[in-house]
Amino acid sequence: MERLRRAADGSVGGTNAAAKDLDKSEAKFRKAQEEYKALVDKYCSVRDDFERKMTLSSKRFQVKKYISFGNALFIP
Repeated sequence: MERLRRAADGSVGGTNAAAKDLDKSEAKFRKAQEEYKALVDKYCSVRDDFERKMTLSSKRFQVKKYISFGNALFIP
């Protein structure tokens, strides 16, 4: 993009091709940046959901294991 900026600054006369290319590339850059931000936000929410579910599952497993182990001790 820096190269396009220099070309747009040095354009002479009625040719605005470099300025148009610069506008296009900046628009593509903004779009890619927004898409990346959306993907990062989605990843964070999916990761948080995964961690929450795994924490609940491990707690349930520990409780179930403790209960079954406790019952085994008290069987005559």
